[in-house]
Amino acid sequence: TEGLTAAKENGYSIVVTDLEAAVSLDEIDWTQKTLLLFGNELAGVSEEAKKLADKRVIIPMHGFVESFNISVAAAMALKHACDAREGATGKRGDLTPEQQKVLRSVYYAKHVGSRSNDILHDLLGRERKALK
Repeated sequence: TEGLTAAKENGYSIVVTDLEAAVSLDEIDWTQKTLLLFGNELAGVSEEAKKLADKRVIIPMHGFVESFNISVAAAMALKHACDAREGATGKRGDLTPEQQKVLRSVYYAKHVGSRSNDILHDLLGRERKALK
């Protein structure tokens, strides 16, 4: 609950999944800062998390199963959130070009192994030359 409290203090809306929820994923404003919390497959989200939640959502199901596997539920909810956000804002993300460049650099650094320092040094050199 410490993390959820910190998120609320930083302006995030807390949305938890709940089999007894009254709202659908369509009723969430995905253009706002949102923390989406999934419970485990057996017990769901804790009662403490439910008390801190701004909204509880349910992912509709058909058939005889009560809930989706957590990875399936997360994939479905995040796909829905991305599509809804893009529909509302006209864009997929909200990172500035500079933030995108930093994020891409961190990704590359993590995935190129021992050459990461050489590559980052080269990129920083190019950036310095471009700024002159």
